[in-house]
Amino acid sequence: MNTSTNWDGTMIIGTLLIAIIYSIACLKLTGRVAAEKGYDRGSWEFAGLFLGILALIAVAGLPLNTNQVKNNNTEPSIDYTRKFCQNCGKTINSITHICDDCKE
Repeated sequence: MNTSTNWDGTMIIGTLLIAIIYSIACLKLTGRVAAEKGYDRGSWEFAGLFLGILALIAVAGLPLNTNQVKNNNTEPSIDYTRKFCQNCGKTINSITHICDDCKE
């Protein structure tokens, strides 16, 4: 009895396709998790490509990088030196309290 498996072209291509999809999935997931935690996305994508699920587990276990998260804060700042005129609704300087349009 011959129990060896004959690898034809379709099995080889299918196996390679699964390996490529797995590598790309690990690359993207590892990079995304790293970026959300404040780490360099490119370096972790590289690790995810070659280490696969091990890199994903490693980046998932990392603490938040608070220095990077603070620097990447993109929330709009509020300008407390400006306010709206109660009479005409125009934006005025809150220090002078005088509207240029209605002079009140």
